[in-house]
Amino acid sequence: MVVSGRLRGRVTLAASGNIIIGDDIRYITDPAAATCADILGMFSGNDIFIADNLINDPMPWLQTQGAVEWDESKDEFINGFVLALDIFGAESYSTGSTNASGCGAANSGRGCIFLTGGIIQKQRGAVGLTSGQGYIKRYSYDACGLTDPPPYFPTTGHFVRGHYFEVEPTNFNIASYWSLLVP
Repeated sequence: MVVSGRLRGRVTLAASGNIIIGDDIRYITDPAAATCADILGMFSGNDIFIADNLINDPMPWLQTQGAVEWDESKDEFINGFVLALDIFGAESYSTGSTNASGCGAANSGRGCIFLTGGIIQKQRGAVGLTSGQGYIKRYSYDACGLTDPPPYFPTTGHFVRGHYFEVEPTNFNIASYWSLLVP
């Protein structure tokens, strides 16, 4: 499933496979307004990737010319909450230019990712390299995810402090382990 565009309303997209972000996904109502009028949840059974396409990746048009931007902005804007059962990342993040687009004062191949919302993923996916290929992250949390999340988006409704227990595999006893986990 490939998604992009402008959203007015409250939507959760769910896919058993990958979700590809083809271009910007923006709310009609700016998330900074904190009205929670528009909200998007993207739930993937696999990965959620930002596409490596002519819109998102500046490409040289001629050998003698520098990279050309095909989008209205050099950056990627994503408003929404991402939940990937594997990774959230960028396709081919390690290829391409190292300075075709800037992100603030820093050089990068594809500009910035301005993600306003939240990210939940099994394993952290890459979006760029320190050598300049790919994107530079500019993430911010949308508080509407806590007070008014996307419809049917998997949430717990409450949060508890996490606990960490080391388990010695030699002479491991499952009953003893479960007794450690009881509050």
